[in-house]
Amino acid sequence: MYSFERIDRSSLKEWAKNLLSTANRSIWGAGIIIALVDLLTNITKSEVVYNEALGEYLTLRTTTTFSTVVEIFVLSVLMVGVARLFLSFARGNEIDLNELAFGFRYYFKVFLTYLWQSIVITLWLLLFIIPGIIKAISYSFVPFILAENPNIKPNEVLKISAVLTDGRKGELFVFSLSFIGWNLLSAITLGLASVYVTPYYQTCLSAIYDTFKADAIRQGRIPEDVFVPQEGI
Repeated sequence: MYSFERIDRSSLKEWAKNLLSTANRSIWGAGIIIALVDLLTNITKSEVVYNEALGEYLTLRTTTTFSTVVEIFVLSVLMVGVARLFLSFARGNEIDLNELAFGFRYYFKVFLTYLWQSIVITLWLLLFIIPGIIKAISYSFVPFILAENPNIKPNEVLKISAVLTDGRKGELFVFSLSFIGWNLLSAITLGLASVYVTPYYQTCLSAIYDTFKADAIRQGRIPEDVFVPQEGI
């Protein structure tokens, strides 16, 4: 397991790449599944309209209702399984592709947590953009917390994530920015590159979560029993 006091992006990414070089088919299978689901959320429909001012036909692309439903009711819950799978991988445990379905076993609890998170972030964004973005970053570890203990109440999950990221949101923000190039590559390849990018990013983020969690427990900011898994991980 990779550990650090401050995020060293270079060594963290090198560690993740080395670990991925030993990954079995389950990890890459997860990457494929996530890429396919993500593709569904980006399904668009084209509408051809005539623009009189320009004197030509234009193609408008709009998100379908189907893709919105997939993103709200499937992708958000799936991310808990993704977090659980890559936590196991980053910790050197056996990998089971079935872990991707973990969030669906606690669907109602997980969905309520994400719904509450969305409401809180939206309210902050309506007030001020920057504080809203900061609030969103503070909830970066929600899927990981749910992956370990999905029975925690929604508001408590958000509070725990906020405690874990307290004073370190800048590190998380810069870390996310370092993946902009990879995300652009995924977009250019219509999601094909995400088969590698997602495992790469999630492996790094799993290490960050475990380290921030260990720091919070050691400093007495969070009791250790909060993270006792409901099922082995």
